[in-house]
Formats: sequence, structure tokens, C-alpha cells
Amino acid sequence: MRRLAAIALIAVACGALAAHAQTLSLVYAKGATYHYTLHMTSNLSTDMGMMAAPVKMDMTAKEAVTVNSVDSKGVADVSLTFSDVHMVMSMTSANSSTTINQTQSTFPTIQLQIGPDGRVLSANGMDVSNEMTLGFGGVSSFVIAVLPDNAVKPGDSWTKSYDQASPFGSGSTHVTANSKYLRDETFHGVKAAVVETTTSANIDLTMTPTQQGAGNGFPGTSIKGTWTSDVTSWIDPSAHRLLKSLMKGTNDVTMTVSIPAGIPINSPNGSPTIPPGATGPFTMKGTQTLDIEPA
Repeated sequence: MRRLAAIALIAVACGALAAHAQTLSLVYAKGATYHYTLHMTSNLSTDMGMMAAPVKMDMTAKEAVTVNSVDSKGVADVSLTFSDVHMVMSMTSANSSTTINQTQSTFPTIQLQIGPDGRVLSANGMDVSNEMTLGFGGVSSFVIAVLPDNAVKPGDSWTKSYDQASPFGSGSTHVTANSKYLRDETFHGVKAAVVETTTSANIDLTMTPTQQGAGNGFPGTSIKGTWTSDVTSWIDPSAHRLLKSLMKGTNDVTMTVSIPAGIPINSPNGSPTIPPGATGPFTMKGTQTLDIEPA
């Protein structure tokens, strides 16, 4: 009897340890719409040369993700729309303090391409890297942990590393995303997979003026810095959709603007209104949070 009990105990223990591997990916259906609520905060320290000021922002909104099409690789073209947007922003300097408290019923729609692994590949036709917006919590306000390309089980880890070329001028952003399948957890009645991704981005971009911009004296811009984030997402492995996402991010970005010498800036009398030469550097440091919940 004791032997049978010991065998049964070992069998139970082995069964508990042998977790089932499953595919964690996002699968979108054309015409589907997913609804979320959004809460975003930002606490930044900015130095614009002539003025240094802390900037705080708190925004809530309703978010709808409508799937327009899905290609053969599972990349979804979606429209991201916001409604009931409420934002409070404050800026404090040595001589003044300004607070903006604004409610807006609608907001401009953003067109996104989202891969099966959760990365936002483009926004409004511009190539982007998910979680890299020069320090503001994801280009789309739709941040998801980076999902694996193969079946995984709780405890498994994976890394994805890639370079995103600058959409203007030269340079790139190098992104490294380390992810881990933390656990399974019941969320709103669904057995969800909880995945955490810590991402670091090294930014080194030079945005040169376009030919048209140079003719009008538009400046070139150099941006260097780092951006890190910690994103935890709850994924429905059966429906292959995002349930919830939490993000915490930090940034340290320096921007230098250069006015090319000898190029006039259009003005009533035809003379430059800004003297040629470099201006800056301008810096932005701080933290951001983003919380996406099902509506």
C-alpha cells in the first residue's frame, strides 16, 4: 500500500512539473474590433536650453482596435481610435506654473501594422520599433510583451534583438527584448498566459533636412539616448488575443538641432529669423507608465 502511495505521489509530482507547451501569438480576424481602456502617465524632466522644467501628464481614454486586413504572415493592419480622452498636463518652471485640463470626445485615428509576436511594425505608414518612441511608452499607446516564435511553457525565456533604421536621414535604434513566460493566471474567467518583456533601446539617429525642408531652412536633428521598458501582458492562448498589458518605462534622450549655415528661413523681408549654427543640446529624462485593460 505504501509503495502504491509513493508511486502515485511521484506520478502527481511529475505531472505537475511537466507543463504543457503552447503557442503564444496574436491572431487577428478581418473586421474584428477589440475594446480597451487606457491609462497613461508621464513624469519628465526637460531642459530646452533657455528653460528647464518638469512636465507631468496623466491621460485616460477608451481605445478601439479594428482589424482592416491580415496578410499571409499574420501581420494585421489595424485602426486605433480613441474616445473620451481626458488629459491633465502640468509644467513648472522657475517663474511660472501651467496646468492643462482637457477633455476630448475623439482623437485622430492611428493606422498600425502589428505582427503575430505583438510588435508594432509601423504607425501611419512609418516603420517603427515597438516600445521606442524617444521616451514615451510605445508609439501607438498599444504596447504588448514580445511573444515567442515557437511553443513555450511557464518558465521558458527568449530574446529578440533587431535594428530599426531611422525613417529620416541616417542612424538606427538597436533594440533588445528579453522575455519570459512567467505563469498561467485566471483573468476575467480566462486562463491567461502572463508574459514579461524587458526591453532596452539604444537610440542614435540623425534626421537630415529634406530638399524641400532645406530650402526653407528646416533644421537637422540629432537624437541620442536610451529607452528601457518593462511590459507584462496577459495573453489568451486559445483566442490568441491580448487581454491586458502593463508597462513601466524610463528614458534619457538628448537632442541637438542644427540650422544649416547660409540657408535663409522664409520671412516677410527674406532674411533669416534664426541665426545659423547648432542649438541645444535639449534633454528629456523621466518615467512613463501605461495600463491597458479590457473595456
